[in-house]
Amino acid sequence: MKRKTLITTLFVFMLCISAIAQEDRERWLTEEITGIVISVNKETREITVTGPKGNMVTFTAGEDVERFNEIGDGDIIKFQYLTFIKAEFRAPNEEELAEPLVVMAEAAKAPADTPPGAAIGAMVKAVVKIVGLNSQFMTAIVQGPRGNYLTVPVNDMSLLEELRINQVLIMTYGEAIALSLEKVTLGNN
Repeated sequence: MKRKTLITTLFVFMLCISAIAQEDRERWLTEEITGIVISVNKETREITVTGPKGNMVTFTAGEDVERFNEIGDGDIIKFQYLTFIKAEFRAPNEEELAEPLVVMAEAAKAPADTPPGAAIGAMVKAVVKIVGLNSQFMTAIVQGPRGNYLTVPVNDMSLLEELRINQVLIMTYGEAIALSLEKVTLGNN
């Protein structure tokens, strides 16, 4: 019953965000990437990967991901993941700086137009720092307060040009969760 309440709460929350957000600053992303594992946290099941375009993502491998313990730094993996992103391109206020990570919900189903079975692990509002900008691919890489990374697409070149490395912003996002994960080859461990 508690899980159903959380899902309902997140659904209502996301409808509210959809009603007030600008279309190009909020989106669901489902991506499939082949990339190199740069870190694995066996306790939290978080994996940070660098993709072919220099994009970085930290995602959580769900319990249904088989042979998780065989994945290590340097391995090449193919994975599909889902995230929700709403960027507020503004500096955080004092309250947000004092509490840089606020979990707003525990779980929810993804929208109907995403792959079946997709789920979000946690909807969070966080103070993030820009650690990379790529004008060729129109992306910004942000680092969250727990050290996780997310590559964020930016549709507006003028906005991308205004952003700066080490700039601190507010972002609401559904943490990336793996929908599928396959080890391609072994890295040099």
